[in-house]
Amino acid sequence: MKYLLVISAVTVLLMFIISCQKESKSYKIIRKNNVEYIINKNSRIDDDNIVKVNKVKSISGYDEKRESICNFTASYLFKVDTKGNLFIYDKQYSTIKVYNDKGLYQNSISRLGKGPTENENFITFYIYKDTVQIIDNFLKIKKFGIDGEYYYTKTLESRLLFDNIIQCNDSTILASYKSFYKKDNKVHISNNLKILNNNFKEKKTISKEEYSYESMPYNDFFKENIFSVREDIIYLSHRSKSEYKIECYDLKGELIKVISKNFLKSKYSNQELDLIKKDQPNNPYFKKFYDYKISLYDLHIDDNGYIWVERNSGLFNKNIEFDIFNSKGVFIKKFIFPSKNDEILFNFSNEKIYILNTAENLIDVYNYKY
Repeated sequence: MKYLLVISAVTVLLMFIISCQKESKSYKIIRKNNVEYIINKNSRIDDDNIVKVNKVKSISGYDEKRESICNFTASYLFKVDTKGNLFIYDKQYSTIKVYNDKGLYQNSISRLGKGPTENENFITFYIYKDTVQIIDNFLKIKKFGIDGEYYYTKTLESRLLFDNIIQCNDSTILASYKSFYKKDNKVHISNNLKILNNNFKEKKTISKEEYSYESMPYNDFFKENIFSVREDIIYLSHRSKSEYKIECYDLKGELIKVISKNFLKSKYSNQELDLIKKDQPNNPYFKKFYDYKISLYDLHIDDNGYIWVERNSGLFNKNIEFDIFNSKGVFIKKFIFPSKNDEILFNFSNEKIYILNTAENLIDVYNYKY
């Protein structure tokens, strides 16, 4: 009897060790110089770990039954606040259309023009609490309430081409922008991701890439700062043909974590290349762009700190696939969005997925469960 108990205990212990070994095979953690490195392997994801979604509603940019002011012509600029309000840049009138969480039109903010409430050259915008701030003509920041009330205009010290801005808290702004300078009688570009104060004064540079103006189409794609912020953590990545990596920084700009996943370089198929050539017959960077596939296209952070990595953009009539990492940086699930359209933008807010389809001029809203 005692012998059987020993055998049983050993068996349980072995099963526990084996299960631990199986789990440890999917990723490993290394700590070095106060930075945590999480290295994920390409572990297989079964059907139970593919995230399912359920469409809640659609918001169409055009409805003949409503007033024309309630319609919009979508661009690649749209935001969602914590209350579920949608802010959509209408490129036709250079204005921001505001819709509530039910998809009903509320009001418009700014429009094309030279007045204090208008914009001459709309660059981008960002929202923070109950305010909307518009970057106008590279040099001005115009602040409004979400109801459209104009507050004031702030002038920057130099002209900057902003790609994206996130206000993290009352005193910290994260901004990705380009600046231009001359070197050896040639124009060069500096692509920056910086932590700024409320007056847009630099506190810390997180990323800075420099390249010539001539190489702009190629380098703009691969040097673009792909980033998001959640719970005082900055997540940063770049498109690459050789690595799959996400760097995590605190709001002081200190590197605290690096999340990576094994990535095997792969070439485009002849069929894919033929499709690209039809779509881009005069692309001078064709061979340079499309020799190997990229590791990731975009990234998003949801309300629980889970990282959704957009692996492709929907080109070549393929579904859009996501890798999902938990808040610790461990690869756990996948999400496949059944779309054959590359003119799509995702936003993860309020435990929902907002999907802007510029080709069809509408926004679909989905619930999801892990």
